Amino acid sequence: MDCFVNTPKDVAFLVKHELGDSSRVSTLINKLGDGVVVDPGNFYFASICEDLNAYYGTAWHTWKANLRQNYLNTPWTIVSVVAAVLLLLLTLIQTASSIISIA
Repeated sequence: MDCFVNTPKDVAFLVKHELGDSSRVSTLINKLGDGVVVDPGNFYFASICEDLNAYYGTAWHTWKANLRQNYLNTPWTIVSVVAAVLLLLLTLIQTASSIISIA
């Protein structure tokens, strides 16, 4: 595949002359490995795949990625999340201080 598509011009050529649109190029590239048998422990990217799966398997990394993609993707959402956390902390402080003052 490296010899087939080296530059964005190669992809543009495939789209324009051979395949018609970007989704068909994407389908072509995604289906190149269909039917190929690879030993999962003995190929060039085996260690990278293992590291990636271990990283993805950690709940903290998955939660952090979800937070970034869904809640911290624009400056305004970052500001609103920070404001919500600050409001929650201030509410907890007020509750604790009122309990302390009663006792």
